[in-house]
Amino acid sequence: MTTQTDQDHVYDVVIVGGAIAGLACAVGLVERGLTNVLVLDKATKLQPVGASIALFSNGIKALEYLSPGVADKVKDSCIPIDTMILEDLEGNVLHKKKPPTASGVNYLVWFLLQKYLSEAL
Repeated sequence: MTTQTDQDHVYDVVIVGGAIAGLACAVGLVERGLTNVLVLDKATKLQPVGASIALFSNGIKALEYLSPGVADKVKDSCIPIDTMILEDLEGNVLHKKKPPTASGVNYLVWFLLQKYLSEAL
């Protein structure tokens, strides 16, 4: 990932935002041969933010399409979800069910996905 820009350079694609969506878009473009891509972000480095995301079947399929290598790293570092539980603020269970398993349902820390995507650039 580029950390400095040359103001005279013309890029084929400029992506504003280096979070998951921006990096995934850049990786997808680079893996398809478009290498003149710039990702801009206000952060100067990637670091854990204490957030996490859940990837369900369609999210995993999209990641596999964008970058099979990143998808494999993500799946290897995830914790499978056995049961999805929705609770209110007092801890009362509102909904409980088994997740869909078409491509497996995984849970991962946002930082790892962002890190793996940036490494793929």
